[in-house]
Amino acid sequence: MSQAVEAFRQISWLIFKWILIASGSLIGLALIIWAGIYGFGWYTHDRHVPNVQFIVSTDRKECVDDKWPIHLIIGNGSERTIDKVSFAFVARRPERSTDLARYHSYSDDHIIPPQKGYGICWAAPELSEKVDEVRTLEWTIGSKSITFRD
Repeated sequence: MSQAVEAFRQISWLIFKWILIASGSLIGLALIIWAGIYGFGWYTHDRHVPNVQFIVSTDRKECVDDKWPIHLIIGNGSERTIDKVSFAFVARRPERSTDLARYHSYSDDHIIPPQKGYGICWAAPELSEKVDEVRTLEWTIGSKSITFRD
């Protein structure tokens, strides 16, 4: 009887060991695949995004027409060519934190080569509160999406 119990223990341990090895191998393979996908995304896109600058101004020298009071410069400091950008403006009263701009996604498809920039005047989005002069607000970029050329 003890030989049968010992044989059962050995077979059980062998099965458990191979299940453990197979599970560890599958988890390791999944981690390698995930790291490869993440690394590729970082190398081809994510590392370039911080090098793209959005500079917002409401200076009348840049945009004279009150229909388009917001001047936006997109500076491409990355090594890749930009195909398209999408973004949303954020408008705050000076020294306040509430965003007055209702969400409106803007898109621009000007091709911007590396180390170059592009500037254009934009219309102000609809605001959640009445403001006498939109140029007095502090304008920044909220969400942004950048598409690089392949």
